[in-house]
Amino acid sequence: MKRRLSFLCAVLMALSLCACGHEKAPAETEPETWVQTVTVTFPEGMTADAIARKLEQNGVCSAAAFLQAAGSADTAAYPFLASVDEPDSRFRLLEGYLYPDTYEFYLDEDADSVLARFLDNFAVKWTDEYAARAAELGESVDDVLTLASVIQGEAGSREQMATVSGILRNRLADADNFPYLQCDSTSEYVTDVIKPSAENEAAFRAAYDTYDAARPGLPVGPICNPGDDAIRAALWPETSEYIYFRHDKTGKIYYAKTLEEHEQNGLLVEQVNGTEATAP
Repeated sequence: MKRRLSFLCAVLMALSLCACGHEKAPAETEPETWVQTVTVTFPEGMTADAIARKLEQNGVCSAAAFLQAAGSADTAAYPFLASVDEPDSRFRLLEGYLYPDTYEFYLDEDADSVLARFLDNFAVKWTDEYAARAAELGESVDDVLTLASVIQGEAGSREQMATVSGILRNRLADADNFPYLQCDSTSEYVTDVIKPSAENEAAFRAAYDTYDAARPGLPVGPICNPGDDAIRAALWPETSEYIYFRHDKTGKIYYAKTLEEHEQNGLLVEQVNGTEATAP
């Protein structure tokens, strides 16, 4: 009996050792893949070119790739782009629609994906309230953004925007007496943004410069990417009888109802600036 028990114990031990020897090793854990991101803030009033440079500086995508994506974007994919007309006359097709905000991007992200972030954000920020107000005014999204971009460029502060909007609308409503807006921001867009990058400056000046005899009324499209304050000011201007305005170097604004008052304000601005004042 003892021999049989010893034999059985030996067999069981051998089987146990055999089973242990064939146990599968636990699967190795797959290493986690981390994709680095970067947060970038774009202030109100930046141009498409400035946005492209900032994207490149932060390692998101190259400036050239972003501008290429924006220039060849499918406008049919976003309903709010339906009112973008005269595309061949525009320096940057989507200028005005690259909503200024804080974004998180992947490093070395695809330029089309980066562009989609801006446009998707605009789709959210252009609310039903804004669309209803634009319809009430009889204006398209592009009309509102073009005016808002000029307001963004002309106003010295958020508090000035609604009044500046009202003045620009007063001039637009009286085209017989004021065929040209004569806004410095539109001339500066041609000189500072378009001229360094484009060969056909004259054609673009005729499309954007509101001092140019070929460009009565608003520019062909936005001259920057306006923020919400400027968009709201374009939609809800402050009513006044002012027709003119100008700033001194401190940002103080001087309003006028007549050309005579405007010229008197010019003298005040000269005293502050120590230089010859400029219009409008």
